[in-house]
Order: sequence, then C-alpha cells, then structure tokens
Amino acid sequence: MKSLKNKIIPFVVLVLSIGFIIYFTRDHLSELRQISSIRWYDIVFMSAVTLLLIAGNGIKNKFLVRPFGVRLSRQEWFGLSVVNTFWNYLPFQGGLIAKGVYLKKQHKFPYTDYLSIASASYIITFIILGLMGCIGIIILYVSDGLFSISILSGYALLVFLSLGALLYIKRQQSVRWFPQFSKRVYDGIRIIFNQRSLVYKLVIADVFIVILYALRLYIASNALGYDIPVLFYFLVSPVALLAIFTSITPGGLVIREMFIGFFAAMLSVDVANSVVVTVLDRGISLLWIFLLGIIFNVVLSRIIVKSRTNTHDEG
Repeated sequence: MKSLKNKIIPFVVLVLSIGFIIYFTRDHLSELRQISSIRWYDIVFMSAVTLLLIAGNGIKNKFLVRPFGVRLSRQEWFGLSVVNTFWNYLPFQGGLIAKGVYLKKQHKFPYTDYLSIASASYIITFIILGLMGCIGIIILYVSDGLFSISILSGYALLVFLSLGALLYIKRQQSVRWFPQFSKRVYDGIRIIFNQRSLVYKLVIADVFIVILYALRLYIASNALGYDIPVLFYFLVSPVALLAIFTSITPGGLVIREMFIGFFAAMLSVDVANSVVVTVLDRGISLLWIFLLGIIFNVVLSRIIVKSRTNTHDEG
C-alpha cells in the first residue's frame, strides 16, 4: 500500500505539473519571450548570487560534519553543495546519497551519522523558513498593505510543528519507542545542541540563504521590468526553498513555480509576472548547477581516487 501511494502521488503531481506548464505557456507566451531580451549584466548579477547560494549551502555542509572531526576543504564543501543540487535534479533525486557516499569514501564518515545530522538540521531550517515567512508577511502588510491570513497561518503552523517536534525529541531520554527515522533525528539533535555555536552558525546560514534567494528573484523581476515589491520576494523565498524538500519532482521543478504563483494570487500580485520571474530564476540557476555539477562530479571523484592511490602507496 505504501509503495503504491509513493507511486501515485508523484504521478498525480507530474500530470498536474504538465497541465500547469501547458496552460501557462499557451496563455503567457509573450511574457515568457521577454526572458530572451534581458540585459547581460542582469545575468551576471543573478549568476553571482547563484554562486553565493551554492557557497552558503556548502558552508552549512562544512559546519554539519565538523563536530565529527571531518574538515572539508573549500573545494570539497563547495563541490558537495553543487553535486547535491545537481543529483537532486535527476529523476532519482540522489543528492543526499551522493554527499553521503563521498563523505563515507573520502572521510570514513558513517552514512547513518550523516543522515542523522542532516535530518536534524532540516528541522532548524524549517523553523527559520517559517519565522522569516511570518516576518515577511507582517512587513509586507505594514509597507505595502498586502496581507493574507492563510499565508501567515501556514508559516506559523510550520514554525509550531517544527518547534514542537524539536522540543519533544530533544527532551526524550530514551529512543526505544521511536521509529527509525525519528531515532536518526533524535541523534542528530543531540549532536547539534551539544554544539551551541553550531546552532548559531546554521541559523545564520539559513537566514543568509533566504535573503540571497529573495535578492536573486528581485534582480530577475527588475531585469524583466516588473514592478513587484522586493518584500514580496522576501516573503515567497521561504516557501520557494521549502519546495526543494517536497521531493515530489526533481529539484522541486514546477512545484516552486506553482507555490509562488499561488502566493501571488493570495496577495493580489500579478501571477503571470511572478511565475515568469521564477522561470528566469530557475533557468539561471540550472545553467550553473549543470555546468558546475559536471565539473565537480569529476573533481570529487578524482579526489577520492588520488586519496586511495596515496593510501595504497603508503601501504
């Protein structure tokens, strides 16, 4: 039953996504054509922000494994960030596995430990995304008069559920009754909260990533000549990033665009324009992810081979 459910849900979402693409492309072809006329320096600015976003996620990886004595070089933490996103865009979405396999082979870092710390860090990320979404809707209302109780409630619920799960798991003294996934999260939370500075670093990194993503959307909006408040992008950035965690479509394809379009409709912002901005944003990020993904798959593979060769020679 569970296997059937896991197959049906992605299929239904895929059908809806294809329908959304066909409908949107047919009715808004002229808006989509504007993408081809954007200025070269807007592409440069968006590319720079994309590289900073990759670096931000890479630094999070660096922070997460340091409590285990694993010290990643700049080449490694940046490369793992790229490879993770690259593999998440492929049909089997193996980004987390790719990172875990590399850490296991190169640094002898147990895959179960990595899953524990990564899963626990997601809870912190959800709390930060929810809080920033709540702050965003309040600021947007004060500055531009745009407000949606549904959006505020959704972000507040995300914070409440994530905090509840975090506090419940953190206070437990035993994991006997936890299912396997909860045990991993439990172990990860214990590790993270025993390193208080790690919590602060993860929070700062998440805030940095949300701001950067909002900035990239705003640059895309300006490049297309749309008059959409910058605070709207600050508000939708958390939900756009949450789309990545759905794992229903590779890299959250179409899901992110649908979320942003929904938020635009709820706030009386032009839906077509907001979706076209997201398409441009997606295009620039994909360009760099696939270009760098191919490069760093080779680079990281060579690091493993070189390390094994050196170990063999020493032996």
